[in-house]
Amino acid sequence: MTTEEQDERRKAAVQAFEQREAEAARAKADRDAAEKNRAVALAQENAKWKAQTQVIRLGVMASSNGFSRQGSRFLIAPRPREGASFVTYDIQESGAPTNVAASVTFYMREGWVRPNTDACECTLPAVPLDNVSEAWATSVADEVMFAVLREASG
Repeated sequence: MTTEEQDERRKAAVQAFEQREAEAARAKADRDAAEKNRAVALAQENAKWKAQTQVIRLGVMASSNGFSRQGSRFLIAPRPREGASFVTYDIQESGAPTNVAASVTFYMREGWVRPNTDACECTLPAVPLDNVSEAWATSVADEVMFAVLREASG
């Protein structure tokens, strides 16, 4: 093999290596950009969730106050337990703050808020995070309170 042929092979090997390196760098940049976009979207969703927890609180407390005005011995505790993507309210017997009859948890995941409860025979509707409203939260809390009152009476 001549020196020119060896130089051509060397040049081709170096160019192939540089091309693979450039492709790997582009792929890494694409992955980094996608990860950054996911992080930004998650931060926006979490900020929106934080604001919506206040809307949920207003609705839940409206339900509790409505039942209180009707003489219910069960009330929804005003201080929820909160995590990064959930908020839980306990339904307690009035005067017995350690006696939790049921709880309702609002979970936020993938742009949806899904309520869940341990009260029997209670089906609760999920809504997109952008559609959370005080009226929706009130109706969810009402359904849980209806279930608690049914259970307590028999």
